[in-house]
Amino acid sequence: MEIFIDRIADMRVEQMNLVLEAARQAVLDKYAPGEDDLYARTLELGQVQENDFFSHVLHEDLDSIVRDIREAHRKDRTTADAQPSLEDVKGKFEQAIGKGSDMEMMIHEFCDRLQIPFEKISSEDFSAFLRILSLSRILKNPNNMRGRAKPQPHYASRRKKQR
Repeated sequence: MEIFIDRIADMRVEQMNLVLEAARQAVLDKYAPGEDDLYARTLELGQVQENDFFSHVLHEDLDSIVRDIREAHRKDRTTADAQPSLEDVKGKFEQAIGKGSDMEMMIHEFCDRLQIPFEKISSEDFSAFLRILSLSRILKNPNNMRGRAKPQPHYASRRKKQR
């Protein structure tokens, strides 16, 4: 950081850019190439912008610092848990499809999230759980068709209004 603050790095980048620009000017004066000449263009594009250089160097330093901090905090309680693999998600998805009703899938998900072994739940507890979930307003039938008209098939003939 000190070389950035004391402008030592600035000085070196400027010197490098001056050497490249001097070489480019010498090529332009001596050979008068066109604007699309590969070598003259390479000397021009080889010059480094100070902000880009500092951003890249600082970014690399900060990345390594953040990586070290993340590794040191891997076991903290506030750190997010490791994410499941694709195979785990596929397995849970297949398992959920075979469970039956929405309520049963909800109970399986609840047990999975709280790390309760579903196999150890008795049939009485399962029935009680279903009764408790049935009291929820959120889990009621989301497709309530009350008050809605019955949809008409698109092929049904329509009566024309008589005048």
